[in-house]
Amino acid sequence: MPSTRIVFAGLLVALACTSSSTGPNPNPGPDLGFLVQVLTAPPGSTAAGTAVPILFKILHKESDGATTPVSGKAVTFSVTAGGGTVGGGSTTTVTSGGDGSVAITWQLGTTLGAQTLRGSVSATEFADVSVTATQPPASQLVLSVAPSGNALSGAALAQQPAVQLKDAGGANVPEAGMTITATILSGGGTLSGTTTVNTNASGAAVFSNLAISGLVGNRTLRFTATLASGTATVTSGTIALAPGAAADLTVKVQPSANAGSGAALSQQPAVQLRDAATNNAAQAGVVVTATVATGTATLQGSTTATTDANGVATFVNLALNGATGPVTLRFTATLLGQQRSATSGAIALVSPAQLTIARPPTVDVRTGIPFFKQPRIHLADGAGNPVTQDGVPVTVSVVGGRARCSGIKRSPRTWVWRASPTSLFRAAAPTPCSSRRRGMPASFPARLPWAR
Repeated sequence: MPSTRIVFAGLLVALACTSSSTGPNPNPGPDLGFLVQVLTAPPGSTAAGTAVPILFKILHKESDGATTPVSGKAVTFSVTAGGGTVGGGSTTTVTSGGDGSVAITWQLGTTLGAQTLRGSVSATEFADVSVTATQPPASQLVLSVAPSGNALSGAALAQQPAVQLKDAGGANVPEAGMTITATILSGGGTLSGTTTVNTNASGAAVFSNLAISGLVGNRTLRFTATLASGTATVTSGTIALAPGAAADLTVKVQPSANAGSGAALSQQPAVQLRDAATNNAAQAGVVVTATVATGTATLQGSTTATTDANGVATFVNLALNGATGPVTLRFTATLLGQQRSATSGAIALVSPAQLTIARPPTVDVRTGIPFFKQPRIHLADGAGNPVTQDGVPVTVSVVGGRARCSGIKRSPRTWVWRASPTSLFRAAAPTPCSSRRRGMPASFPARLPWAR
């Protein structure tokens, strides 16, 4: 064990190893001087910041050359080099006990290198204790740089954290190679980036690309290291996580489950942008395009919509035109450089809502003679707008009078009229329309209810 350097003043050094054969002497007789003796001292090399006990003894020189312990003698202790404290300050005074001993605790300073404590009874009667203060081991972690208090899901923290090794006294420990690991302590989600970093020569671990992904809410991070004294941790403050950049989309409002061919959907769809963690992303100006995903219908109306400040794209006049059957819609947008899409639920497309007579038949006809002017029937939606759809069968029949309409087909739209009754034209599902009997004005409004 390295020896502690002990210095005695003047001729009293020669008496340092001399012990008395008598007890304490409160009345030592003629003042021949005092000896300040160090009985116990710390090792020559001691960790800085350590509290070390030291035992001094005050002796009096007798006329015969012997020494005796002195009780009640005031001894002043002071830190003369390297910092630190004694008795709570840089100087303190303690009275010797009945055996002449004085116990004192010296709190070494944090400065590395030589540190000295002096115990004295006068300017010339003293003893010094010197030690070499060494670097104490790391025993705790401190966040030297706290992470950002606000963050976007999936985005790197604007302010990346840094963790510093500290000793028990709170001094930095410049130790490289200690591994610091970052994890999410509360709030859940995923911590991405480089989550394990080694300390540099200053004892600091500096993170560079940590990012939190998850649902909106508060998070805290924990930083952990295994030190010689055991596991050490430090926890960050609260980090408020907000939605990140739009990375996907979902159908917020589904289109109508049933639709008439050619008629505007009674419930128009709306699409919501979302980030990678499924939080709603409030990003305006993103163009969303609607197309037919499945089914044979064609999509009509304004097939693009732009997101508002809440990240919602609302369509206003979409309509499907085509044969009866299920149809689904696909909504597509370019997000973060990639094309993303969402698909609607099934829409049951039914036949056109009604028929209209675009050209009425001949008003005056002869029995058994084909109409000079054959009727022309148009499909229409519920609002009366034309519907362009092939393959819908339309039949004609007599709904008034005693005549009949023959089924002789002279051309794709030629029928033989055998009398002048009221005629009725029917499609497979929509509202029928009827002509008027001979001699009536040639107006042909739909007048019967929707028949399936």
